[in-house]
Amino acid sequence: MLQKRRNILLAVFLQLILHFLPADTYSQRLLHTTYRLNENLYDAGSENVSGYIRVVYQTRNKLLFVGTKFGFCIYDGNKFRNYTRFGEKYIGGVNDFAELEDGRVAILSSTHGILVLDKNVLRAMPVLPQTPVARFFSFHRTTDNALLVSSNNGIYRFKHDHFVKTPVSGGSNANFYYDIENIDDDLLIASNGPGSPFILFDSKYHIRKKFPISNIVYDVQEDHRGNLWMATPAGLKKASRQKLLDGILEFETMPAPLARSGIDSKIVISLYADPYSNLWAGTAFGGLFRIDTLFNVTQFHFPNGFSFDRVNCFFEDAEHNLWLGTENGLVKIPDPRIVKYISNDGLQSSTINKVWSFNGDVLGISTSNIFQANEHANPKITLVDTLPEATSVFSTDKYLYAYSTRSLVQTQKINGRYQSKKTALKLPADLTFKRGAVAIDEQTFLFPLNTGGIFLSNVENGSVLNGISYLVEQMYYDHTDKLLWTSELNAGLRAYRVDKGLSLVCTDTSISRNVSAMSAGKNGTMWLATRDKGIFLVIMENNRLKVLQHITRQKGLSSDLYTSILESKEGKIFAGNIASVDIIQRIKDNYVINNLAAQLGYYNEVYSLAEDGFGNIWAGGLNGLLMLPADANLLSVNSSQTMITRMQLNDSIIDLHDLMSGRSFVLMPHQNDISFEFSSPYLKSESMVKYVYRLLRKGDTAWSQPFTNTTLALKDLPPGQFVFQVKALYAGGSITSNIAAVSFRILSPWYRSWWFLTLCVLSLAGLLYALYRYRLRQVIRLQQVRNRIASDLHDDIGSTLTNINILSSLGRRNLDEPAQAREFLDRITEEVNSSSQALDDIIWSVNTSNDGLDETAARMRRYAAELFDAGNVRYEFDLDSDLAQRKLSMEQRRDFYLVFKETLNNIFKHAEAKNVWINVQIEKGNLIMSVRDDGKGFDVNADTHRNGLKNLRARVNRWNGYIQVKSAPGMGTIIVVSMPVKA
Repeated sequence: MLQKRRNILLAVFLQLILHFLPADTYSQRLLHTTYRLNENLYDAGSENVSGYIRVVYQTRNKLLFVGTKFGFCIYDGNKFRNYTRFGEKYIGGVNDFAELEDGRVAILSSTHGILVLDKNVLRAMPVLPQTPVARFFSFHRTTDNALLVSSNNGIYRFKHDHFVKTPVSGGSNANFYYDIENIDDDLLIASNGPGSPFILFDSKYHIRKKFPISNIVYDVQEDHRGNLWMATPAGLKKASRQKLLDGILEFETMPAPLARSGIDSKIVISLYADPYSNLWAGTAFGGLFRIDTLFNVTQFHFPNGFSFDRVNCFFEDAEHNLWLGTENGLVKIPDPRIVKYISNDGLQSSTINKVWSFNGDVLGISTSNIFQANEHANPKITLVDTLPEATSVFSTDKYLYAYSTRSLVQTQKINGRYQSKKTALKLPADLTFKRGAVAIDEQTFLFPLNTGGIFLSNVENGSVLNGISYLVEQMYYDHTDKLLWTSELNAGLRAYRVDKGLSLVCTDTSISRNVSAMSAGKNGTMWLATRDKGIFLVIMENNRLKVLQHITRQKGLSSDLYTSILESKEGKIFAGNIASVDIIQRIKDNYVINNLAAQLGYYNEVYSLAEDGFGNIWAGGLNGLLMLPADANLLSVNSSQTMITRMQLNDSIIDLHDLMSGRSFVLMPHQNDISFEFSSPYLKSESMVKYVYRLLRKGDTAWSQPFTNTTLALKDLPPGQFVFQVKALYAGGSITSNIAAVSFRILSPWYRSWWFLTLCVLSLAGLLYALYRYRLRQVIRLQQVRNRIASDLHDDIGSTLTNINILSSLGRRNLDEPAQAREFLDRITEEVNSSSQALDDIIWSVNTSNDGLDETAARMRRYAAELFDAGNVRYEFDLDSDLAQRKLSMEQRRDFYLVFKETLNNIFKHAEAKNVWINVQIEKGNLIMSVRDDGKGFDVNADTHRNGLKNLRARVNRWNGYIQVKSAPGMGTIIVVSMPVKA
C-alpha cells in the first residue's frame, strides 16, 4: 500500500515537471490579438457572457459567433453583441453553431437544446422525437452538405425546419457521440463518450467498424500525411488513417520530439491542422502546442508570452485568421507563422543591432554575440560566436564580417556550420568604429568613425581617408555603378565614385537632410528612409537624384520617421521605424500599407531588415527579432458585407430586428438627431477598413470622403424622406459587396404641417380683415364723433346763436322801451352762458385726458356745486374710491355725464327740493348712479309733452344699461342709472 502511494506521488511529480518544462530548448512567441468579450459592447448595459469560450464559428456574411460557458456573442468587426437569455430563461452554455441555407443560425444550448437565431430573434428549433431529451454537443457538415448534430442520444439530422433522430444501422440508438469527422467522401468517424466505442460508419449511416477504446476522444484531426490525431484526457494520440480504413485502430509510438514535449501525457481537448502542414493542439493546463512536419514541437504558454493555460477550440475564418477560444477570452492569430524572439527565446540579448542576409541565411548581432536565425526545416536560433560591444555586420561574397568598436570577426560557413576567426584591427588608439561599414571588394572595407570621417582597411592595414571629415550617419555601396553613398545628419546625401580613390559626383539636400537608411531597389533604383519625410524611391540620372516615388504619412504610413528599409524579391517594401514595421504594397495604383503595431500589436524600434533565401523577412531592433514569412497572410482579398448595426435617435434606439427587416421608419419631428453605427467584418485588420456614406434626398448622389470611424452622427435633419447609405472600402481599393441602407421619413412638426399653415393663412387673412374692420369702425366712429360734434354745435351753439340773433333784433326794435330791451338783453346773456357751457361740455367730452372716472366725477361735483349752491339746495355727493382706476370711452363718458346733468337740471327746475343725495359707485363691472331728492315728486305714469325722461332712457339704453325712476306727488324722486363700464 505504501509503495502504491509512492508511485502515485511520483507520477504526479513527473506530470508537474512535464507541465512546467518548455517543449524544447527552442522557443518562439506568437503575435496575436486578444479580445475581451464584455469590454466592447453595442449595449453597455447588457448582461455579460462568460469569458470561457467553447466554440467559434463564422457565417457566410463573416459575422463571428462565439459560444461561451454562459451565453454567446456576435462580433462584426466593430463591437460585440451579447445574448444571454431565451425569453426569461438563461441560454446557458453554448456548444456549437451552424448556419442554415436560409441564413438562420442554429445554436446548441446546454439548457434549451437547439435554438435558431433569425434576424436577431431567438426561437426554439423542433427536435423529433421530443423524448428522451438529448444533450447536444456539436454540428457536422457531411460532404453531401447534410447537417448532423451529435448528442448523448445518438445522431440527429436537419430536415426542412426541424432536426430528426437518424438511426445508425448496426449500433445502439443511445450511442454517446462527442464529435463527428469526415474521413473521405463516404466515411465518417464518431468519437465516443465514456464506455462507448470509437465508430466508423458510411454516409448511409451503416456502421463499418467499432473500435473499443478506454479513453474519451474529444476531437479528431487528419494531417497532410494521413495521420489521424486524437485529443484525449490521456494526451495526444496518433493513429494511421489507412489502418483505420482497413479496420485496425491502434495508437502508434510518438516521435521523439513529441515524447520529449510531454504532450502525450497532457489533457488535450482540441486539435487543428492548418494550411501550412502544422498541427495545433489545445490543452487544459499546458497552453498551446504547435507540431510541424518534422514533429518539432513549440509550446506557447506563460513563459513565452501566451497568457492562456487552456485552449478549448480552434477556428480558421474566411480570411485565414486562426481564432482560439480560451478560458479567458478570444485570441486572433492573423498568421501563425509570424513569430518573434527575445532574449529568453534563444537570443542572448533582446537588442538586435543588425541583421544581414548572407548566401541565403540570415545572421545578426546583438550587443554581445553573433547568431544565425533559421525558420525553415528545423527552426532555431544558433549562437555563432561572442563579440562584446558588437556594432554592425557586413559581407563580401565569401565571408561575413561582424565588428565592434576595434575588433573584426570573420565568419564562413563550413560543412553547414558557421565558423569564425577574430582579428584585432590596426588603427590609432583615439579612433573607434560606428555602425554602417561596407565592403568594396573582398579585401577593401570602409568603416565610419565615431569622431568623423571614414577608415579604409584591408584587414591587415588601414588609414583614414582624406577629404571626408564629417560624421557619417549611414553608408551604402552600389557594386554595379561603383558608387558609395553616404548620409550626414542635417546635411543630406553624397555620392562618391570609387576608382583608385573617392571622387564626389553628387550632393543632394532637396530630398531630405536626414536620410537614415539606404537599400537597393529594382532596376538600378535605391530606397531611402528619412527621419522627417517618410520614404523615397530614387534613381541617379546625369549625376542627379530623381524621385520616382514618395510615400508619406498622408498616403498611409504610420510615421514619417523611419530607421530601416528593404525591398523584398516579391516587390514588397518593408520599412522599420521607432515603433514597428510597415509593409507597403502597390495594388491597382494604390498603396496598401500594413502596420504591424496596429494589426498584430507588434511594437519594436526596428534598426535593421534582412531577407533570407526562402523570402522570409527578418526585423531586428530594440526589443528582439521578428520573422515574417514570404507569403505572410496579412492582407485579405475577400470583401465583406457592410452592415448598419445600430440606429440611435434622440430618445430611443431602433431595435436590431426592425433594422434588419429593411422597412422604412417614420420618425417624429423631434427625432431628427440620428447616429448610425456600421461595420464590415474585415477581420484580417479591422483598423484598415474605411467607409463612405451618403444621405439621399432630392437627387443627392455624392459619396463622402473615406473615413475610418464606425459611428456617424447626423444632427438637426429637416423634415422629409431620406435614405442613409454606407459602404466599406478595403485595402487595395476593393469595395464591399453591398451597400447598407436605411430608409426613414422625418415628419414635419405641427407648426409646419399643411393644415397648420392653411390655418395660419386663414387666421392672418381673418386678422387683417378684422384690423381692416376695426380701422373702418374707428374711421366711422371718428366720423360719427365729428358728425355729433357738428350736430351739437349746430343744435346747441347754432340754435343759441340764432336765438341771440333774434333777441338782438328784438332788442334793437325795443330800444325805446328800456324795460323790454333789458329783458331781451338778459335773455341774450342766458343764451351766451348756455352756449358757453355747451361748448365747454363738447370740448371736455372729446379730451382723452378726461377718460378716467375720477375726472368725470370731479366735473359732476363741480356742476352740482354750481347748480345747487346758487339755488340754496343742500346736496351730498358720495363717490366710490375705485372710480379712479376705471376709464370710460369718450361717448359713454359724455352720455353718462349728460344723464347726470339732465337729472340735476330737472331737480333744480321742477322738483323744488331742499336736499339732494347723489351716489356714484362701481359694482360688478357696472357704473351705478343714484340721485334722490325730497322735492314735490310727480306721477311717473302721467302723460307729458316733455322729452327729459325719454332722453335719459335713450342715452342709458344705448349702452345696454337700465334706468329706474321712483316718484310720487309729495314723496320726492329717486332715479337709479346703471350701465356697463366700457373703456
